[in-house]
Amino acid sequence: MRPASSIAPASPLARIVVDLTPLRPGGENGGAKPFTLELLRALAALLPETQFVLLTGAAGHDELASLESANVNRLCIARGGNSPASSLAGRLVARGHRWEARLSSWVPSDLRRRLRLPYEAALLALNRKSLLRTLRANLLFCPFTAPTYHHPAVPTVCLVHDLQFLTYPQFFSEHDRLIRHRHFRQACSVARLLICPSHYVGARIESAAGPPPPETLVIRHAAHQRLPVVTASARLALLHRLGLQSAPFLLYPANFWLHKNHELLLTAFALFRRRNPTVPALLVLTGSPGDRDGILRSLVQALGLHGSVLFAGFLPDEDLAALFDACLALVFPSLYEGFGMPIMEAMHRGRPVLSSDRTALREVGGDAPLYFDPRSPLSLAGALESLWSQPGLAGALARQSLAHAAAAPTLDQMAARYAAAFTHAAANLTPSGDPS
Repeated sequence: MRPASSIAPASPLARIVVDLTPLRPGGENGGAKPFTLELLRALAALLPETQFVLLTGAAGHDELASLESANVNRLCIARGGNSPASSLAGRLVARGHRWEARLSSWVPSDLRRRLRLPYEAALLALNRKSLLRTLRANLLFCPFTAPTYHHPAVPTVCLVHDLQFLTYPQFFSEHDRLIRHRHFRQACSVARLLICPSHYVGARIESAAGPPPPETLVIRHAAHQRLPVVTASARLALLHRLGLQSAPFLLYPANFWLHKNHELLLTAFALFRRRNPTVPALLVLTGSPGDRDGILRSLVQALGLHGSVLFAGFLPDEDLAALFDACLALVFPSLYEGFGMPIMEAMHRGRPVLSSDRTALREVGGDAPLYFDPRSPLSLAGALESLWSQPGLAGALARQSLAHAAAAPTLDQMAARYAAAFTHAAANLTPSGDPS
């Protein structure tokens, strides 16, 4: 194996390649996308002498134009020319995924794993031999976990947002589970360092990876200050446009994925409304609806919530910030979060938070939110009743939110930890992350 110096400049972090090929338009990547973009902006500002090469796909290339600067450039490798995606390696990747999906229904999983190990090794070799050598990379950063373009002479750092597919496999198709498991296994195998956003995820990585566990570093997400300041006039204009100017509303910003638990939220909200018919409360749902939009709209009708629930869709940051500022409280019933950025975004803006008490959410929220059991409609309905019936509770929760957000790491502090982790990985040293 040749040393990294044979294919890269001498400076430890002269050129960092970032794999953004999994990035999709709009809100399809959930919170991982805005987090990654904020992190890259902060890293580029912090490391002006480092060149960042962003590997992009056709779907996300144009949307990433705003990231380009003196030390940030995009490279679309998923369309035309002699790019890896149009090469033999790219065609074999797509063909392999199709065959694995076909085999999954009748070939035992143990046999599938044995068959795909040499195949994956060959694909990784085909992808990595030319690309990172051509780019003369000092480090490969994979913020969507998969080390697709890993080269053994280039240190790789993978970000593992969560391992939801292991905790709730029923929320994924067999094909999606295979892909996520493959990406995690590859990251554990080839990455010099894994980064995760919470100690909860770190413990799950250690238990799932098997011995010896990969080196894992916890660095809290700190992009909660990303949303813009919105003027009062802009906020009022949005509320009028959405018909929210006259009644208090609860906000739940989340894609309509199964683990986001919208069915329980709607059930609990209907129960709360029946118990408190004179309370003029509304519920606002934002995020990319996907293929579950019709299911949830039908449930709203069946629960008698017509006119009480607004489907606002995926919103630009300015509109989302305005809703955060105007809402009575954030309600967050998610069954699974590797971090839970919306609760920190709400706290930063001084909003009361009603949160699920599962997975990483207590670690992230501390003592600031009013917690409930996301598996119990009665628990959530009770939390809503407390918010409305207990004088001063909303104000106390808002003050707790501001205090908790003020003590959290800033975006610049998080970027500095990532930069230190990259430097340590490139030098094969032991990095330091967030304390337990």
